[in-house]
Amino acid sequence: MSVPSSACRHSRFMWLLLLCSFAVRLAWLLTYPRVIENEGAQYARLAQNLFSHNGYQDMRGPTTILSPLYPLLMGAVSLVTKNVELSGRLISLLLGSLVPLVVYLIVDRIYGAQTARVAGLFAAAHPLLIALSASVYSEMGYIFFWLVALYWTLITLQKGRFWAAIWAGTFAGLAYLVRPEGLLFAFLFALWLPAAAWLVYSGSRVLWQRSAALVCASLILAAPFICFLSSETGHFSWEGKSSTNDVINLRLSQGMSYQDAGAGLGPNLYDRGIFLLNNDVLIAKYYPVSFGQKLHLLTDRWPSRSLALLNVLLRARYLGAPLIFLLAIAGLFGGPWNRVRLAYEALLCSMAALVFLILTSVHFVWDRFLFLALPVVLIWAARGAVNCATWLSNAAESLMLLRRNERSFDAAGTVRNRCVVTTACAILFLPAVLAGIHIRAVGEFAESRWIEHKNAGRWIAAHFPASAKITVVSLDMISAYYANATARVLPEADSLTAAAYIHRIDPDFVVLWDQEKFQRPYVEEWIDNGIPDPCANLVYQDGIDVDHRLVIYKWTCSHSESRLESLPAVYR
Repeated sequence: MSVPSSACRHSRFMWLLLLCSFAVRLAWLLTYPRVIENEGAQYARLAQNLFSHNGYQDMRGPTTILSPLYPLLMGAVSLVTKNVELSGRLISLLLGSLVPLVVYLIVDRIYGAQTARVAGLFAAAHPLLIALSASVYSEMGYIFFWLVALYWTLITLQKGRFWAAIWAGTFAGLAYLVRPEGLLFAFLFALWLPAAAWLVYSGSRVLWQRSAALVCASLILAAPFICFLSSETGHFSWEGKSSTNDVINLRLSQGMSYQDAGAGLGPNLYDRGIFLLNNDVLIAKYYPVSFGQKLHLLTDRWPSRSLALLNVLLRARYLGAPLIFLLAIAGLFGGPWNRVRLAYEALLCSMAALVFLILTSVHFVWDRFLFLALPVVLIWAARGAVNCATWLSNAAESLMLLRRNERSFDAAGTVRNRCVVTTACAILFLPAVLAGIHIRAVGEFAESRWIEHKNAGRWIAAHFPASAKITVVSLDMISAYYANATARVLPEADSLTAAAYIHRIDPDFVVLWDQEKFQRPYVEEWIDNGIPDPCANLVYQDGIDVDHRLVIYKWTCSHSESRLESLPAVYR
């Protein structure tokens, strides 16, 4: 019987990896998510508005925070599925299923086939990547385009092909159109190419040309959105997130809480909190943060913020911490070094450093921010598992626990390689299980089980004309999404002030959920005793469990003087 060639085994493994990756993600999609996530609702509404010619608007109004590629893909697929939420999940499923294959190809270029197999299997089985592949979040698409750009960057170095650089820039540009930091990696890859060529091949002239091609390709794709942002904000802007983050950072540095910075009220019920605004463009226009302030915010207490971020990373069980980081250290520092490996490790370290700098640029951290640290850590962890498995195999052989077949060196080598791969996968099984235990507790994925909000939104939609313009005030976007409504955020204030604010904006419904009582102190009181305003009438209740009660109040006042009379005297 003939032994399959290396190319045949390579191809067969890739197909098997792709099949397994798709199967586990499809199984999660069919069994776990039941409701669109908060930010998924924003992307879905943006897709609906774009394809309905209603402008670049999300759940609250005109936006500059969300990037366009993911909602454009959602809208395009929805032309077939007729369901924007399903379209978002299918896009994540497709791109997420391809990520392990891309990881395999990248690691094969850097560490070789043995580590590549382990890395591909680990990427296919990691619970966080599985969960993201069934979500309506942009991270899965971003990770895919980012990794493909990295792969073509490696091809550009190794083979010097011009079109490889074009592909690297194209996918970096696509990553930018999903999340703005993708453009930063385009410049990082472009700077790395000539430096690596000088280190590995003692020459960089041709690679400088390839670097220029990479940057130009990414900028050509990015240019339309940069022009749109600059036009909307009135000044040059290559991304729309920093204006919001800068205001939050500035207010946190001044001693405000995150809730007050985002949803606090000023004098006379003024919308001081930027999340209370129904137009993200207003943040960039009317809440400017100077360059000097931005620089100060970036450097202010940076060492302490960095240590705090490291502490959060080491406690991120949904990543597989701390085991995955221990394996990553073993992968980074273990094994022999040469100039080629130095070049590749410098690239991975630079990517990890850039991710870390991006995370420390904000003074607050949510679980979702850390998702983007996983790809580089996963690559190093796979290498670390292979190193550990090799050490164990060598120790076993030295103790005569394994016997070599002297008559067939190739067979013995194949058996040993399989043993190392199997042992490495067994080692990585521990952080994968650790991540799986904690993945359901991550807020971003817990949201996809909030069926109460979906039921509430559908109830509102069923009791209002489809053509009506509805405004829902709540602490999430989910109920408003299913109600086909515009969303406004409950303010951070005392009970009477919050009621007066809602009275002023005159919504159609107020949705309150008992599990959100820790975010606003008056939520539990309003669920138990009602909103202290005669315009609020209870029309819907859901949830038998005291900890899962959801209520809807209909706002019945008209736009007349009677509204002013019902407003508490202190706020008239």
